[in-house]
This record gives sequence, structure tokens and C-alpha cells, in this order.
Amino acid sequence: MRTQSQIHFAPSSLAVVKNIVVATDLSDTERLLPHIIAQAKSGGAHVTLVHALPVPDEVVLGEQPTGIDKVRETQARQKLNDMAYRIEAEGIPCSTLLRRSVTVDLVQEAIEETDAGRLIIGTHRHGYAGQQMLGCEANALLRAAYIPVFVIGPHVTDVSSHVVPHSIVHPVSLTGQYRESAAFALELAQANQADLTLLHVLDEGVMRGSHSHNIFAKANQALAELIPPQHSPMAVHTVVECGGVPQEIMRICSVTNSDWILMGIERDFPWWSMSNNAAYQVIAQAECPVLVVRDDAIAERRERGVD
Repeated sequence: MRTQSQIHFAPSSLAVVKNIVVATDLSDTERLLPHIIAQAKSGGAHVTLVHALPVPDEVVLGEQPTGIDKVRETQARQKLNDMAYRIEAEGIPCSTLLRRSVTVDLVQEAIEETDAGRLIIGTHRHGYAGQQMLGCEANALLRAAYIPVFVIGPHVTDVSSHVVPHSIVHPVSLTGQYRESAAFALELAQANQADLTLLHVLDEGVMRGSHSHNIFAKANQALAELIPPQHSPMAVHTVVECGGVPQEIMRICSVTNSDWILMGIERDFPWWSMSNNAAYQVIAQAECPVLVVRDDAIAERRERGVD
């Protein structure tokens, strides 16, 4: 079931950020650059590129790095500088951070030092071992980053078509701090002049119950109450469907030709649940980028008025 409304309000600093951190493995430059440039230009943001070099066994054992390790460091620094040069050529201020460290620790350090409002990362297709490592990395970054994380997943092939969003889908749980995530979705859509679809997915068992009509009606009403009464040219749709959450999100994204998906996650979800988490499954399947936000982080930043 789908309804439509119109809204208008001034976007907050949550939607238009002034500092962006980018975590890169230096093989994803072409995938990341269009998004970095577009998002930085939209808010006049400063960009910090972060690459963590692996810590060699020699260093762990208190010895000096080998010549090969030093060559790899020089090559990585050159690639990072080349990436920064291409960003600066677009009139965007850019700095780099390269160090032997654990990726999550170095990224978190950059976020804290720059007071960044968004983290951009890319993921790739891997074999089984790579998928296991990818899961750990994504889990750690999503848990550690107290800011929205913009993820370009392994199935986002036509990167350029999703740089500036014209249509955004935001799945709404209707539990926890979902109102904060929905408010952020509205602001994000307004800032990008994009249409927004608020989606709630009911359990498949609802259709077999005798009160299915009432449940659908209440869910639609709950979504409608998230939309302020003001009006603007931006369209906001509300959709209630029944089925598997990732599957319905993918289907609605296809129907709406979505450019971005905004996923909210609850605070302190257990690490072992990441592979079964809807946000992770959507990232793994989506053909468009996914912006993942912690509900509690949005609420706190809104209260603090952080830029």
C-alpha cells in the first residue's frame, strides 16, 4: 500500500556535512571518487582520506620493517596523494592520513580529530575468506562510527548514476528510535531535492491473521505521522509491505528506481548477528549505495546541534 505527501523544512547539519572521512584500500579509487566529490561539493566539506598500512610481523616483534615493506608504504602514499590531488582539482580541500595501524582504529581517530559528519567506504566482491574479513571490517566500522556510514557495496556497478540521489528509500522499523532516523531521512531527501519512500515491512505471518487489514492500517498511519504537515515540491511516499525485510527493500528500490538506501541500526547490536542483520544483508545485495546510521547517534547529534 502506498501513499504520498509533500514536505518542506530547512535541512540540518546532519544532512549537509562539513567534514567527510573516507576509508580506502586504494583499489577502490574510481568507485569512491564520484561520491566523495559530489557529497563534498554539496556542503562545502573538507575531505580526509584514510589508509591503514598493515603492521608487519617484524614491527610486532620490535624489529625494523623490511625493504619490501618500505616500498609498499611509498607506493601507498603515492596512490593516496594522487587520489587527494584529483579531489583538490575539483576545488575541494583534502588531507590524508596514512599509518601502520588497525583500519578501524585509524578511521575512528580521523573521525574524532576532524569531527566528521560522514564516513564513506567501499566494499568489493571476494571469495569466502574475503567475505569473512569483509564482514568483520564492516561490522567493526558500523559499530565504531558514531556518524552515518555511506557504503558502496559489491553490487553497485553503475556508480555514476547514483552519485546525486533523486530517489531515496528508508526502511522504518516502527520500534526503538525510529522517529530520529525518519527525521534524518526527510532532511537528507530535502537537502538533495530527492523523492523519499518510507517503507515498513510486516512479518509474512501477518497475512495469515484475521486482523491483517487493521495491522496494515495502523502501520500506514504510523508512517504518515512521521511526515510534517508543511508542503514542498519534494514527494514523500509511505509504503507498507509484507515479507522478508531485505527482499522487500530490494523490490521497492527496484520499483522506485532508488539511488540511495538509508538504513537505521540499533545501538550495540551483537557482533555475531552482523551476517543476519538487515543492514548488512542490504549492503551485500543492493545495486545502489547504502547510508547506514545508528539511531541513537542521530538523536544525540541532533540534540547537540553538531555540524
